[in-house]
Amino acid sequence: MDVVFEPIAADANCEFCSGRRQPVMLDVDAAYCISLIEQPHRTAYAAAHFHAIGLCQQVIFYRPHRAAESKQDWAIWKSHRAVAREALAKGHSRILIMEDDVAFRRPIVDLAPRIARAFKAMPADWWGLYLGHVPIQAYFVARGLLRTRSVCLHAYIANVPLLEWLATTEPRTAEVPVWPLIGRTVDSAISNLPGMYAISPIMALQKYLGDYRVDSRFNWDGQRRSWSDINRWRNLFIFRGALVAEVAAILASPFHRLTMERFLRHVEQGISHDARIIRDADLFDDEFYLRTYPDVAQAEVDPLLHYLEHGASEGRWPNPSFDSRFYAAQAKLRRGENPLLHYIRTGRRLGYPTRDFGCR
Repeated sequence: MDVVFEPIAADANCEFCSGRRQPVMLDVDAAYCISLIEQPHRTAYAAAHFHAIGLCQQVIFYRPHRAAESKQDWAIWKSHRAVAREALAKGHSRILIMEDDVAFRRPIVDLAPRIARAFKAMPADWWGLYLGHVPIQAYFVARGLLRTRSVCLHAYIANVPLLEWLATTEPRTAEVPVWPLIGRTVDSAISNLPGMYAISPIMALQKYLGDYRVDSRFNWDGQRRSWSDINRWRNLFIFRGALVAEVAAILASPFHRLTMERFLRHVEQGISHDARIIRDADLFDDEFYLRTYPDVAQAEVDPLLHYLEHGASEGRWPNPSFDSRFYAAQAKLRRGENPLLHYIRTGRRLGYPTRDFGCR
């Protein structure tokens, strides 16, 4: 079966499908719910939930196939990108995106007025509005409206800037700033975007329907997770911690108001900043790197990201004319200093050679 976009099936017992009640429509062009083909029980749960709260008339399911265990985060990001591309292709400019474990706390008739007020309170250039998330940093900008950095997004409204970012951004590449603690996930990347807001109190939580992606006890290698491993507590945090996180973020909102932008700039100065410097210098050869190091190609990771995180310290060559070990030795670099970045910033101006042309 191919990946499909399909409307939610009508239910004769649904008061809204049967016409016994008139649904209140959210002020969005469409509502999409991501649900794997291989997990029909989750699709069934989501459909029943949407019928119950009155959202069934607007929902379109996006049903991709499950990816390999090691590529789950990449596949989730691709699903959000596919939904954004579908929406833009249909001329939509504002859509609701949900994952299939979403659990709205109230019927849509109660939530729609709060969403409408949020639209009026946000600046014209807003990117996204969280309805279900876990806020890490937040502060009030209006009654019931937070400026936020959040993770675990499972229900959010995407405006044109966010739709275009999702549609055009290649998942898990080195140039995309992410929250290092969370990793290279779509919510980690979105948390660092401008113009992200949230309605408070949180409108939607996540319902635990079983999580095949992460075993809280053992990692992929079969080793028992340590007490400090974030994945040991992942399910508890996702499914029980959103409301606690919201209260904690609000209590600390004066601090967050003063520091959030500084934290965002700090993330911008990480690996993604280094990646953009290298791209601008046009000194990284992706095809050469993948051809020379087949383990990177087999892992299907972004080659520049691999070079920045592992390859440089392992002495791998970023292009056919740059020997990382040779350059590090002759430039007397400090341990952990990236040789290609040093060359771009300093070594090229000083005329440092990039390889011993007699050795390769």
